[in-house]
Formats: sequence, C-alpha cells, structure tokens
Amino acid sequence: KGKHTFAATAFDDVDNSASDETSINVTEAGSLQSLRITNPFANQTIEKTGVPYVIVLEVPNSAAVATIVVGAQNTVTGATEIISEVTSPTALTTVNWTLGVEAEYLISATATLTDGSTVDASPVKVLVKEAK
Repeated sequence: KGKHTFAATAFDDVDNSASDETSINVTEAGSLQSLRITNPFANQTIEKTGVPYVIVLEVPNSAAVATIVVGAQNTVTGATEIISEVTSPTALTTVNWTLGVEAEYLISATATLTDGSTVDASPVKVLVKEAK
C-alpha cells in the first residue's frame, strides 16, 4: 500500500541515455493468486556466453511468501536441477542461472506461502545455445 515511484533509464550502444519515471498509489494490498516468470519469455533463445543468465519472477504479495524454488528441466534428457531457493522474496525477485548444455529447458517456479500452501508459475520453455 502507499505511493510508489518507478524509474527507468535506457542506454544505447554509444552510451546515450534517457530516463523517465511514473508514480502510482496502491490503495489495497495485493494477493498471491499467481507467480509469474517474466524473464525469460516463452520460446526465447538464450546464448550461453559464460555469464549467468538472470531469471526474473513477479511475486504479488511477496510478504505472504516464505520461499520460492526455481528449477530447470532439460527436455532432451529429462534431467532437472534446482537453480535457486529464495527465502523472503521481493515483488520482483531475480535469480542467476548458470546455463547448462545446449538444449531446450522448461523453467519452473514454486512458491511456498507462509500458511504452507503452494503456488506454481506457468513453466517457460527456452532454448539454450552456445554463443557464436
């Protein structure tokens, strides 16, 4: 609840920049009816460059969330890995993913609420390719 200001700055390839901001007034607390993976987007191709990839989760009413487990399943081999387990997440939560071998993956996220119930994000399919 309350007044919040969002600010963004964008840079081009020669370091020109532009900034803008907007304010909103939230009059009611949110509820956790969903958990969303906002980055990567569905069917995105991610180039494996040796730098961890940042996964972004949207977590409505994050105060009601105890933990979030983010995972990846290689759809070719079926192998799964836990990318990260986050305690006390924020409204926008990020985790770093050290990319696996070149393959198609399903990224998943499950939130465990403070009351013990769980909420699943819709899985996101991505393709990891070696950088050229």
